[in-house]
Formats: sequence, C-alpha cells, structure tokens
Amino acid sequence: MATAASSDGCPTDVDSYYSTHSTFSDTTSTICMDVDWVVGQCMSVDPDNGRDPVRVDCADTTQPNRQRATEILHGVANVDQCRSGMGYAYDQREFTVCVDDVA
Repeated sequence: MATAASSDGCPTDVDSYYSTHSTFSDTTSTICMDVDWVVGQCMSVDPDNGRDPVRVDCADTTQPNRQRATEILHGVANVDQCRSGMGYAYDQREFTVCVDDVA
C-alpha cells in the first residue's frame, strides 16, 4: 500500500485505489492498494472483475473461484515462472503472485 496525491501517482499495476478530498484544506489524497495475498491462504477472485477479491477459507466450498497463493516471486513479472503457470504479474514493480485454483 502507498499513498499519492492522485490516482495518477499510483503505480500503474496496483489492483485498486481510493481517493478522498478534504474540503477544509482543498487537498486530495489517494491510497494505492493491492490484493492482500498471503502464501498458503485463499482469495475468492471474480474472473469478470465485477467485485473485489475477498479472503476466504480454502475449504469453504460455498465460495466461488477460490485461489490459493502458492508463492510470491520478486524481481520477475511473468506468470510463466509459476509452477502452476497461473498467477498475477505486476509489471511495474516486478513481482508475481503465483496461485492454484482450489477445487
């Protein structure tokens, strides 16, 4: 997570951002955010990006589209480096979150 004066100040590969404007000081502040992946834990990730990913229990079969983070690679932004061949590459900051689908 990082802060910036506007969304233009966020890295281009952030997952989302939240901006606020203060009427008292007439300033804008933006929080640049990534999904909080934790190796060994799962997130429910909407493949159509209709909702934000949420942390879920890996064993909860009522949760759709569960993905388990298997490793986080630093210095590389290429999902082909993941054992599963699946993940999320962050090009600007050069890291990759490798995942497995949970059945």
